[in-house]
Amino acid sequence: IQMVFWMDEDFFLLLSWIMIVSGVITMIALLYGMKASYGRYASSDARSVAARWGWLIQEAPSFLLPVSAFWEAPNLGCKIIILLMVIHYANRTFIFPLQLKNPKPTPLSIVASAFVFCTWNGYLQGFYHAWYYSFESGHFKNPITIIGFVLFFGGMAINLQSDDILRNLRKDGETEYKIPRGGMFEYVSGANFFGEIMEWFGYFLVARSSPSPPSIITLPLDLYLQLPFLSSLSPTLARGLFSTTNGTRRSSTTILTTERPSSLSYSKYFHIFFAVLCIL
Repeated sequence: IQMVFWMDEDFFLLLSWIMIVSGVITMIALLYGMKASYGRYASSDARSVAARWGWLIQEAPSFLLPVSAFWEAPNLGCKIIILLMVIHYANRTFIFPLQLKNPKPTPLSIVASAFVFCTWNGYLQGFYHAWYYSFESGHFKNPITIIGFVLFFGGMAINLQSDDILRNLRKDGETEYKIPRGGMFEYVSGANFFGEIMEWFGYFLVARSSPSPPSIITLPLDLYLQLPFLSSLSPTLARGLFSTTNGTRRSSTTILTTERPSSLSYSKYFHIFFAVLCIL
């Protein structure tokens, strides 16, 4: 039986390279002025969907496709790699949207774009590791792999804690903007995204396969698609990830300013470093 092209290993490699290029392009665009279509940049006549349903729809492929691939994986090692995706997106797809407090509707264009990305990434990460992934004996005892697991679950813990802090920023009835405190927010403004960068770099170290570098290199695109949801939790955070003022965190508890940081912020340096390292 002749194999269809979308099941061919070369097709997976092509998808990986296209994803890497799209991530780099998105990163450059975000660094140099691309305006996300939410908040004050959203079109007044743009079609929107309920945030929880939008999030569930857009993230579902990143969970369902790896789950399907999990049952086709030929050995425990392949299943472990896929399981990392399943664990992350079980939370992102089903738990996270249910925990959102009074989220604003999100543009349909964002949901559609995210659905395409999640389908692409879910298929790539899930089925490549089910059909073509191979590893040497002792791979899971390798110090690099162990460090990868530590980074993955450590980053996930930071991400979950940070999301919880953001959800509880304001009490019922409060509308003012607040700076999140506690956890990694004491060190970086975008602690949730710092945790996710750390998490997917750990995934790359565990898998060390052709599709794994895009998992971190495309984080700028993932961030762009998440901002409409997260801006309703903390508009200040969404506008100034990892930003500093005169080398220190802003000290006020309420920020209404929308200024753009004048130079590359710490998160962008981290991301560029990890992305280049993954490509190498």
